[in-house]
Amino acid sequence: PVLPFELRVLAAANPRGLPEDPRLRLHRPAVVRRLAGRAGRAGARPAEAGEFTRRAFLNGKLDLAQAEAVADLIHSENESARITALQQMKGGFSKILSELRDELISFASLIELELDFSEEDVEFARRDDLIAMIRKILDFIVPLIDSFDRGNVIREGVRTVIAGKPNAGKSTLLNALLKEEKAIVSEIAGTTRDVIEDVIHMEGITLRFLDTAGLRETSDPVEAIGVSRSVEQMKKANLILYLVDLSVTEVNHVIQELDVIRSYGVPVIPVGNKMDLASEHVKRALEDSGFILISAKAQLNLDLSNFLR
Repeated sequence: PVLPFELRVLAAANPRGLPEDPRLRLHRPAVVRRLAGRAGRAGARPAEAGEFTRRAFLNGKLDLAQAEAVADLIHSENESARITALQQMKGGFSKILSELRDELISFASLIELELDFSEEDVEFARRDDLIAMIRKILDFIVPLIDSFDRGNVIREGVRTVIAGKPNAGKSTLLNALLKEEKAIVSEIAGTTRDVIEDVIHMEGITLRFLDTAGLRETSDPVEAIGVSRSVEQMKKANLILYLVDLSVTEVNHVIQELDVIRSYGVPVIPVGNKMDLASEHVKRALEDSGFILISAKAQLNLDLSNFLR
């Protein structure tokens, strides 16, 4: 039949793109919906989620690492994750794995020959050569292992725990960074009893902030559970912002607390809060010890780049 409008139809019997199967592409939404309905009644069906990527993999257009990168790209939450996924889609990771595979096959072949002819007076490779091959393989493997944690951080975000004693201003800091009242703020110590989480995107990186219960000895069983969870979250974190109240701080005591936090093996950024209420002596002493001084309530020195410099 003659259509009373223009319809653009693109047919590809042997397309170069993905997937490689023949396909028909229609352009004009209202018409496409009607034709899709008729096509469905004739036995056609919509593509399933990820079907084009799956077909591209089955047709050899993408390898498994590249196919996984497509999903990473779709779900990327920040610029760093997007760039990493694109690099993997272009085959950068696959190239490294291919080279590693070749090295492993060469090494395994030589070892098998040595074992098969171990009783013969034949040497297929000198021991120095085998050691050199092992070192070359390690040069591939070690960076791959190290990149695992970095990859998780890029995809999932930097798990950043805000920790400190009750009333140090942890919830106030979280609210100030998020620019919303996410956490309850109160003068009563121990208000936060469970972990509160939210996300900030900054300069291509996702920071996943977790506000935790104040660290102290307590007889309250509910608060004690919160404190225990705080310690667990610190040990699982990628980064700890350790917050102290400068208005009631004893310098020597704070340094001892910081040593305990650092013993968890997680990078720690020490932060002195309520700088507008602190004495000059305390501020100078803690700045000399590497503390960043802020006032969450007065919105002083809260640029995130100060924490991540």
